[in-house]
Amino acid sequence: MTGKIALKQLSEDVQKAVEAYETNDANAAAYDHALETIQKLQLAVEKPGDYAARVRYHGLQNIAIVMLAEMGVLQAIAARADSSITASELSKETGCDELLIKRLLRQLTTNGICDEVAEYTYASNPMTQVFASPGQLAGFRYSTEQIFYIGSKIRGYLQESQVHKSQPVKQNAHQHAFGKTFWQLLASDPSAKENFDIFMKAARRGGHVQMWNERYPPVSKLKDESLKTGEEAVLMVDVGGGVGGQVGAFRKQCQDLPGKCILQDLPDTIKNNTSPPEGVELQAYDFFTPQPVEGARIYLFRSVCHDWDDSHSRQLLANTVAAMDPEYSRLLIDDWVLPDFGASLKATNMDINMMIMFDAMERTKNQWLKLLADVGLEIVEIYSTPGAAESIIETRVKRS
Repeated sequence: MTGKIALKQLSEDVQKAVEAYETNDANAAAYDHALETIQKLQLAVEKPGDYAARVRYHGLQNIAIVMLAEMGVLQAIAARADSSITASELSKETGCDELLIKRLLRQLTTNGICDEVAEYTYASNPMTQVFASPGQLAGFRYSTEQIFYIGSKIRGYLQESQVHKSQPVKQNAHQHAFGKTFWQLLASDPSAKENFDIFMKAARRGGHVQMWNERYPPVSKLKDESLKTGEEAVLMVDVGGGVGGQVGAFRKQCQDLPGKCILQDLPDTIKNNTSPPEGVELQAYDFFTPQPVEGARIYLFRSVCHDWDDSHSRQLLANTVAAMDPEYSRLLIDDWVLPDFGASLKATNMDINMMIMFDAMERTKNQWLKLLADVGLEIVEIYSTPGAAESIIETRVKRS
């Protein structure tokens, strides 16, 4: 616990931040600042021992959420948006043990995920609606089934790998725990792959994923450029773009611009894409092989490099750099750019997640500069938007 003067100042900071957020709750920067000041006040008040206990048992919340979701209880509460439901009614509706429902829901009501409005009587709130959504539930399954299991093996991983002693990485923490890479696991377990795909499609906050073209101002100036025309002209290539949400949004915004838009991903992903974005061509491609599309105006790598260490990232980037027109093409990287000081909890969580899953990382600006220089690229500009997790790094072939 900190001094009374400091607490008073922190409480005043919270009041100001909350007032600014209430004035404009659509302002992402105000939202983040309000959360940051509230967390600082909580940490200042909370005793270290209580904080340690809260962090130590934080995973139990995830376990309770997954159990209630698998039982159908969480969804049953969410389905009654305008009325309450008792534990007895939930038991009859789901066929699950009433006492177990009561015990698990204590965990959720304590954490505000649903409301306890009377004795063993529950009501949905906005948190319930979000937590019960398919994408969020897929994320909780991912954390309990993947991250928690790796955590249970992490001491053995350190002892065997000696990575903390700067030894070369022979296998990442995921490989140590599961005996295979994350991608191999998904390939061998259809249920895990389906769950992960649902998780990846889920909105990150507030039901909205901010597309790259909304955070990249030069998009609006493309109409003023002398863009290549003709049947072979390519406007954009979304490399490893999944189902194509990013390239689809761009094509919709820039329907009148000449040139093809191409979505590239692995053969199975392309084959299973039953509803590709309108006006976008599909192309099976492994980014560890030479890039077949030459001279496109834009190549986009969204959340690609953070899945790979520097050695693999150099390889996949170099394949596309070789296909770029030095005077015309831009390679855009939509990824985290960590600050050297004061990184957010979201950023640090993602960095550790990438480390244990792939022996990869979220990079600082200096780390990006070194990686990109290694493949013959230079940074034109980094575009960061308040409230957005990632930044757009605009690069071009290095000029002498």
